[in-house]
Amino acid sequence: MNPAKEDVITLIKDMTDGYGCDIYIEATGAQKAVDQGLTLLRKLGTFVEFSVFKDPVTVTGALSATARSLMFWDLTSDLTAIR
Repeated sequence: MNPAKEDVITLIKDMTDGYGCDIYIEATGAQKAVDQGLTLLRKLGTFVEFSVFKDPVTVTGALSATARSLMFWDLTSDLTAIR
């Protein structure tokens, strides 16, 4: 799929009978990709953020974690937290 040429949201929703992705991996560092990923996730889906952002990222409205029952995990520079 090429998001520059195709409506990826519609394609994936059609492929999954409207359920959306089980897992979405965001690795572009773009706000639009975060919004798209949250739109594509099924309820209780997993969103993996694997990028660095120039500006703060916002999650609002219907895309919010509480509205979609999503969980977010991140890896910070404090690697001592990982055991």
